[in-house]
Amino acid sequence: MSIANSTSMIILSAAGPQELAALCQTMLARLESAEADSAFQELLEQSSRPISADSARMGFVCESAEEASELLKTGLSNLEKKPGDEAWALRKGIYFRRQSMDAQSKVVALFSGQGSQYLGMLNELREQSPLVSQSFAAMDELFRKDGLPPLSEIIFPDPAEEAEEKKNQEARLTLTEHAQPAIGTVSVGLFKILQSAGLKVDATVGHSFGELTALWAAGVFDDHDYFFLAKARGRAMAAPDDPDFDAGSMLAVKADAEQVQQEAESLTDIKVANLNSDKQVVLAGPKQAVLAAHDQLKEKGFSVVLLPVAAAFHTPLVGHAQKPFAEAIRSVPIHPAKIPVYSNSTGGLYPKETSAIQGILEEHILNSVLFKTQIENSYKDGGRIYIEFGPKGVLTALVSSILADQPHATVAVNANPRKSSVHQFQDAMLQLRILGLDLKEQ
Repeated sequence: MSIANSTSMIILSAAGPQELAALCQTMLARLESAEADSAFQELLEQSSRPISADSARMGFVCESAEEASELLKTGLSNLEKKPGDEAWALRKGIYFRRQSMDAQSKVVALFSGQGSQYLGMLNELREQSPLVSQSFAAMDELFRKDGLPPLSEIIFPDPAEEAEEKKNQEARLTLTEHAQPAIGTVSVGLFKILQSAGLKVDATVGHSFGELTALWAAGVFDDHDYFFLAKARGRAMAAPDDPDFDAGSMLAVKADAEQVQQEAESLTDIKVANLNSDKQVVLAGPKQAVLAAHDQLKEKGFSVVLLPVAAAFHTPLVGHAQKPFAEAIRSVPIHPAKIPVYSNSTGGLYPKETSAIQGILEEHILNSVLFKTQIENSYKDGGRIYIEFGPKGVLTALVSSILADQPHATVAVNANPRKSSVHQFQDAMLQLRILGLDLKEQ
């Protein structure tokens, strides 16, 4: 699969930092001379070659020989200032490592949950990558079969002329029946592209809805059944057609997790829905109770944010979804996982028995998400490189918070809604190659 794009991945490597600096100086002089074009082509050819594990390496994504020259100059300057550093990354998208991460470092795939969605997700990649466009086409077909508008029309609506119109478009995508299959479609597309580039993961972790995708990536469901379940889960969790029904709301609290949990005990009708990290807990409950909790916690000095979700997930308020989704789970074949999958409900590994997998999934909607525990357990089992598949970079930020100063690396494949998804994909590929993963440029 080839992604036709104006940007290119540049990687320079040498025996050590000093040798790398000398190489950068040589290439910089050539890029600033009359032979700039041929030097740039030579850089492109060299960048596609495997990198020796013990070599120092630096790289960036650029659009031209001129931009390559500018980024190389910035990178060289930083390399000369910090000759003893093991690794660094600059805001301009320049990455350096003294050598590959330990060969024993396990790769863990992270899969996004609801709340990360945004209009136009992966639009550029959808247009250029057959693997991504096929994912959207598969989900669109399921929507059409139910007499519904294709999901793509909701993710990629016509440009809004007024702010109110855009707000309505965003609200439509936020609806659970749209958000969950949309995030699933994006995650599948991104995972398949990196798989085609040679990525092999050692374990998977999903957050809330993302656990379904994590099981798919581990081989528990085939593509068709996964798309069916992603759509069925979103539809089951949609609020009943009753104007008086309160599906609830959710509130992220950034503070010491133990302190927040203690505060939650004194809040009326509030439950801890997600234990995300040492510094973030998500509370949930009826809408008015969440609003009251928001004000009370804010008054006490806590950092609080109401989440863009359509219900109080992982609480009894979505109990109406449990039975229909359990029926959907029972209607598809379940296969043993080919690689470890860490469970939201327990924080530990999913069992090998398919009947036990089914039992956990049937209750998953109602149980709290122990994401912090999942990451800690995956780290104990050797996880060191965490790659987030899905919109934005919520999970990689949580992983960095959980693991703090412990040796690890995080890469979000589509971290910024304001940047081209193609450029971000190439940037993610670059970061993974700098870390030492043997991937082929797409």
